[in-house]
Amino acid sequence: MPVGEIGAGLRRLQLGLNTGKIGLTVPRPLDPGGTVLVTGGTGALGGLVAEHLVKEHGVRRLLLLSRSGPGAPNARRLVEDLRALGAEARVEACDAADRDALRRVLDSVPGEHPLTGVFHAAAVVDDATVEAETPERSARVFAAKAEAAWALHELTLGTDLAAFVLFSSAAGVLGSAGQGSYAAANAFLDGLAAHRAALGLPAVCLAWGLWDVESGPAGRLGRADRARMARAGLVPMPAEAGTGLLDTGLAGERTHLVPMLFDPSGPRAHARRTGALAPVLGDLAAPARPRRRTLRAAAREGVRPRRDPAALARLPEDERRDALLEAVRGHAAEVLGHGDAAAVSADAEFLESGFDSLTAVELRNRLASELGRRLPAGLAFAHPTPERLAAHLAQVLAADAPQVRGEAVEGGPEASADRVGRPPREGEGAPSRDGHGLVDLMLRACRTGRAGDGLRMLEAAAALRPVFESALDAGDVPPPKRLAEAGGSSAAPVLVCVPSLLMNSGPHEYARFAAALEGRAEVLGLTHPGFSPGERLPAAVDALTELHARNVRAAVDGRRFALVGRSSGAWAAHALAGQLESTGVPPEGLVLLDPPMPDDERLHEVAGRVLLEREEEMRLGDDARATAGGGHLALFRGWEPGPVAAPALVLRPEAGAPGAEGRAHRFTWDPPHEEAVTGGDHLTMLEAGAPETAAAVLRWLAERTAGEPPHRPCEAVR
Repeated sequence: MPVGEIGAGLRRLQLGLNTGKIGLTVPRPLDPGGTVLVTGGTGALGGLVAEHLVKEHGVRRLLLLSRSGPGAPNARRLVEDLRALGAEARVEACDAADRDALRRVLDSVPGEHPLTGVFHAAAVVDDATVEAETPERSARVFAAKAEAAWALHELTLGTDLAAFVLFSSAAGVLGSAGQGSYAAANAFLDGLAAHRAALGLPAVCLAWGLWDVESGPAGRLGRADRARMARAGLVPMPAEAGTGLLDTGLAGERTHLVPMLFDPSGPRAHARRTGALAPVLGDLAAPARPRRRTLRAAAREGVRPRRDPAALARLPEDERRDALLEAVRGHAAEVLGHGDAAAVSADAEFLESGFDSLTAVELRNRLASELGRRLPAGLAFAHPTPERLAAHLAQVLAADAPQVRGEAVEGGPEASADRVGRPPREGEGAPSRDGHGLVDLMLRACRTGRAGDGLRMLEAAAALRPVFESALDAGDVPPPKRLAEAGGSSAAPVLVCVPSLLMNSGPHEYARFAAALEGRAEVLGLTHPGFSPGERLPAAVDALTELHARNVRAAVDGRRFALVGRSSGAWAAHALAGQLESTGVPPEGLVLLDPPMPDDERLHEVAGRVLLEREEEMRLGDDARATAGGGHLALFRGWEPGPVAAPALVLRPEAGAPGAEGRAHRFTWDPPHEEAVTGGDHLTMLEAGAPETAAAVLRWLAERTAGEPPHRPCEAVR
């Protein structure tokens, strides 16, 4: 029995539960003369662990691995800080999932200072709902966690280690919305620790709760994410508490621990409101009062009753819409962490309220469960206010009303009423993608490798839509949406974000990017004209940029700002920069996120993958969006970016742009620019990788303001 559990041992002896003596074991300390390896060693959590090992465990030699290596932000400062504490740290660029690269690094450890400890803290988070999950996305998550852990295990089997510590996540124990692959990869680490223990090897797996750090998976959480964590009882854990729990894990002999700060009030309140409680939290979050009193207390606290979908469908139209509006506002408020539905006004845009792709999915799940229908993940973006969403849901339920009244349907009246009142079965109530509309045909073209033919079809259809020649003739176009506020700082930058040009694009692409900048920058999202029914399309690039320039000038109102353009939206952002400069309102910078050149022959392949992955999940497409995407792409056919005075930064994702059959493409951008690399791929750099992308943008803007020399251009590969 571990010496730290001596109290439990004495109780066993007192109760007569043990025969003979109880032997106490003392954990083997880390050898100051050895080397300790830390994966993810240049990240916030890895650096925190490295400093703690030096201060509290006497470690004097550290080998810090990360994919960026010495080029990682703060890597040099971390090495200097460790040296000031009396330790020598070597930083190596190494993907621990690459067995050959890892073997070379391990072989470089000097014999006089052998490897004595391994701390695997590396992680890649690529959030995705089940509908959006792909083998490639899962592979990235599993590589950083599971494959790297297995490689470390196998390549150190002949090494006399004092510690082999795996940093897992409570996501593998509790589950986490949109993190199926991440939860599974962490569960693998839990199993690996048990496997090593069975072999008599040192192992402990710590399935961490929520760390209070500014980067890494925990630092990527926005307000809505933290509200969701609070409903699960997870409280941000200060660094001192976390490192203290690390010491507890090292001192014990349990192979799997879940160190976290837990507040049962969150799960209890959630259970009172919804009747749902994760089984694994049942004992921890159980209410103190008897069950019969719980129900009375819940009624006094104004619990929102669960609605009967069949009864809703029978209501008169106005009452049905009002009831659904109440439901939408209530669920939206809870998803965002508000205590009262009044915090979400009926006409507030979901995007401007703080919703992103994951919280939109949570809202969809709640409404789908309450209404007993399958609903698309992009519901909150297709119907962007509670009022409009409630009206849409009212129409959806109205279609069921004749069935509820018992009109002839397969299975009779009883089957119809049952269908409305229960959760949907597979395939029921899901929007069809088997028809012959424009969206259906486009997706079919993507699935069969004919995305180019599909895009040309949309361009031809767009030619039949009304157009405007100047901003004066554009009609009503939504103004820029405020996605993040700067927290009252007049020195904070203003970022004006230009979406891509595909049919499922829009300001929602930047929701998680904006969440990462909340309080540090004001983020505005433009909406391209023509993507809503009744809107006109621009007749030329100049008409598009004239309209956007007018809206940008009104939104920034004399303040300094920078433009951000993503993928094909980079073309519009570059053209917009030129238009603004010609009117005397120049942007201070132009940030382009993985832009291709318009004539790049690989565009169709990448566009096909993007449309399939996002449209089949979000279901935003309709005829207006489909033809608008085709029309905007047609504008830039043959377009070449002209000179602009604004300094430009091109951010490239390290994994490139996804193509067919697992290919990864790396684009080039011809106009003058600085170039830097960030995490993720063409899609995820604004999703799971959004915080890293946001940090790179802020860092570049700060350097420009401070007059620091520009980045060295990276060599692009076409």
